[in-house]
Order: sequence, then structure tokens, then C-alpha cells
Amino acid sequence: MKRSLALFLFVVSLGVSSFAQDAVKLNTIGFNHYKQKEYNKAVEYFRKSIEKDPLYFYPRYNLACTLSIIIDQELLPVEEGRGEYSFRMKQRYLDEAFENLEKSVALYPVYMPKIKKDPDLDYLRGYYRYYSIIAYCFSDPDNLRSLLRNISVWSIPGQGVFNLYSQITFSDNGTVNIVNLDWDIDSLVASYRKVTAGTYKVTDQAIIEIHFEQANKAGKRDFKAALVPSSREGLLYIEGVGEYRPNLGEAIRVLDSEGHA
Repeated sequence: MKRSLALFLFVVSLGVSSFAQDAVKLNTIGFNHYKQKEYNKAVEYFRKSIEKDPLYFYPRYNLACTLSIIIDQELLPVEEGRGEYSFRMKQRYLDEAFENLEKSVALYPVYMPKIKKDPDLDYLRGYYRYYSIIAYCFSDPDNLRSLLRNISVWSIPGQGVFNLYSQITFSDNGTVNIVNLDWDIDSLVASYRKVTAGTYKVTDQAIIEIHFEQANKAGKRDFKAALVPSSREGLLYIEGVGEYRPNLGEAIRVLDSEGHA
């Protein structure tokens, strides 16, 4: 009995070792494609490597980085019959990138300094989920300033999937813009109804103070805001205005006053 068990464990160990070696080889091939900037080919091999060994750190991290580059450079595969990639495909690639980045952190947390500085992940830094994964300290005023600027757009959802009511953006120079939107139901294209400009600053207590050039109907120009963190999606609460969600509707085409996208 003991001899049979030992033989069984030996055979299993050989199988595990073989899978691990295959995973290393596939990751190496993928990384060579990555270095040649053959990013979509690299993705194929990183995925195959993960299939061989789901606990192998490097293909997961390499896949997250490569998907980030593909999305940023708009190198996503063209969908058959469309002639272009779709928003849904971009969303799938984003989800896969974040899923593998999150698992990379769990598998090898000592790699965090590299993750925070790796330029391959620059595109993902425009999303709140990135900061949640790296355990960003949202209560630090400097971190909060960076987060406000790095998120491409914050939005208040209206009724329906794409019917956003309002969007806000924060700039590096301390300016802020709130845009209220009107919608063409047939084309699902939004146009600016009203743009309200102002300035903002973040206090030492991580409170966002916003001053608008134009007062609202109640005659108010000054507002306070705060970030309400969560595991996947934070909320930016502006007192007397509403709750803004990060990255919501960023792919929606908005026309300016002259009808230009």
C-alpha cells in the first residue's frame, strides 16, 4: 500500500513539474513577442501559460501589462463584420487586465513597488479599480489629488444604461468643470447643455473644496466634496449636487456646442 501511494505521488509530482515547465516556456515565448511589440501574439501565450499553471505569477502580470498597452494603443482585434473593435471587447480586455493584476498582487505582493511605477500600466491608472487593487491610501491629500486628476471622468447616472446626467473632470492646474448633458435618444449621442467652470483644492483633511465661477439657482458657489471608497468602485459625493461614479460612460460620444465630438 505504501509503495503504491509513493508511486502515485511520484507520478503526480512529475505531472505537476511538467505543467510548471510548460508554463515557464509559454511565458518566455509570450515575453519575446512582447519585446518585439507583437502584443496580441504575446497575449495568446500568456493566457496559455496561465492555463498550465494558474499560480504562476509572471504570465498573469505580463498579461495585465500587455492588455493595458493593447487598449491604450487601440490594438484590439477587429471584430468580424464590424471592421473595428467594440466597446464591449474593450471592456472585456479591461476586466481581464484588472483580474490578472489583482491576482498578481495576491500571488506576489513584494512586486508592488514595480507595479506602482511600471509604465505599461499607465492606461489602467485612469481607472479607480487600479487604486483599489494597489491599496491606495485615499485619505492622504496628495494621493486624493492624483486620483481626482487621473480618473478620466466622474459621472452621475440618469435613467437607462447610457443616459448620464452630469459629468465632472479635475485638471492638473486646479480647475474643474461640471457638464450637464442632453441626449438624442435615437443616436445615443450627448451634447453639452451647460458647462460650469471653477477651481478646486484638497485640504489636509482630504476634503475637496470647489468654487464655481457661476452660482447655482440657490445662489451658491462653494461646495464641499469627499471620496467614499469601496472595494471596486468609489463614489465622489459633492454636497448639494450628487454622487459621481468614476469612469462611468467614458466611451460615450459627447458633442460640444458646435457639434464636434
